[in-house]
Amino acid sequence: MKRITLLTVAAFCISMLAGCEPGTNTATNTANLANSNANTAKPTAAAPTAASLMEMDRKAHASWFAGDTKWFEENLSDRFVAYNDGKRMSKADEVKMISEAKCEGSEAKLDEEQLVKLNDDTYALVYRGTYDAECTMGG
Repeated sequence: MKRITLLTVAAFCISMLAGCEPGTNTATNTANLANSNANTAKPTAAAPTAASLMEMDRKAHASWFAGDTKWFEENLSDRFVAYNDGKRMSKADEVKMISEAKCEGSEAKLDEEQLVKLNDDTYALVYRGTYDAECTMGG
């Protein structure tokens, strides 16, 4: 089978995290600031770990190879955007592409992961992926 090697899949993980609630409008007036209670800050979610994000990617790879779109329908943000051969793809486009792909073999070795914090709400996961699979795209 044809051996396919990808060096990074950071865009996928960033797009997964893109579904997080956007920041609130920071424009407030002085009266609101004076009346706010510093003890009522929103609790922050725990930072993701490389291991937890790698597990998500392993599940995504297994689902992609199997042509199982359920994982992607449940985990991709409705604001998901990807580019494939210069073409902009929405969540619906991505799910459709996965449903039409036919893969032989499904071995994916994902290693050398590095988690990089971009800001308090955004992390990038970079890893080396080595694949032993051959996929044909539908349509």
